[in-house]
Amino acid sequence: MNMKYSVAIRTIGTAGEKYDRLLRSIARQTVQPEQVIVVLPEGVSPPSVKYGFERYVYSPKGMVAQRIKALDYITDAYTLFCDDDVELSDNFAELLINALNAGEYSAVSGPLLSFFPPGGMKYAIASLMGSSCVMVFGRKKNYTRILKTGGWSYNRSIMKYPEHIYNADSLAWTCFMIDTEVFKRIHLEHEIWLSSTSYAAYDDQTMFYKLRINGFKIGVIPKAKYLHNDAKTSKATQSATIIYARAFNHYVFWHRFLYLTSKSWPDKAWACICIYYRQLMDNIYNFYLSKHKRRNKQEILAFRHGISDAKKYIKSEEYKSLSSVYCE
Repeated sequence: MNMKYSVAIRTIGTAGEKYDRLLRSIARQTVQPEQVIVVLPEGVSPPSVKYGFERYVYSPKGMVAQRIKALDYITDAYTLFCDDDVELSDNFAELLINALNAGEYSAVSGPLLSFFPPGGMKYAIASLMGSSCVMVFGRKKNYTRILKTGGWSYNRSIMKYPEHIYNADSLAWTCFMIDTEVFKRIHLEHEIWLSSTSYAAYDDQTMFYKLRINGFKIGVIPKAKYLHNDAKTSKATQSATIIYARAFNHYVFWHRFLYLTSKSWPDKAWACICIYYRQLMDNIYNFYLSKHKRRNKQEILAFRHGISDAKKYIKSEEYKSLSSVYCE
């Protein structure tokens, strides 16, 4: 069995104690990594916390660029990608490696139930909008599924069958292990549209769903525990910026990965109905928020401009020149 792996950490150097917890948890792993690559944006100083086993490298600014840059230095079969605010259980890497060595899965992680939307009224609204909803069918086998709206369904009940490995269409990008060569094969660098805005919304969904449609299986191991301490180092300060990016990237993701990959005209028509429904519900929700003073005019306009610019972008020569979503 191949037990060799490297760790790739994406950071901007401000996670502080939470970054320290990550490094300590790496040092406690039952299977130690060959190397730990810490990727920083160009011009950013390394974190003050140092354990001696880290190697610092630099990439152009951007969450996607930092992810990809680590691959320039990694030759091991597997790569454990981490944000700078996660904390791993001692056998985390070992459990993931064993799953990958079994040969069925190409990318695996532990569950992150805190990533799922909260219950109550927000859950009901999200379900009605088609953005996120509790999974109704297939909960014995699946962790997440991508919907034709570009949203997703999720399964909170995975601990009912802790021995299972659950299938997933997408995971949080905070922490996962992947076959290094598979990651290279999907050419995430071709998804340059993710960097069209200043906030890389839908980057995680894009990467994992690209794996999924190319036939690579993604798994979630209930016993592989990790904490997301959430340093919030990547949150943009202006909410209008985030709203614009989410609107733009959501529409491009839907068109590129759900509409264009539909195999028949009825399937394409259904995808169109789903996205029109999603946009209608988004507009109703924005109207409600504005009436209750919870979203200002600038934020409403940011959403509309995001959708409008995305529709223009998918007609552009740059978009048409993008490589196919399918691997060669």
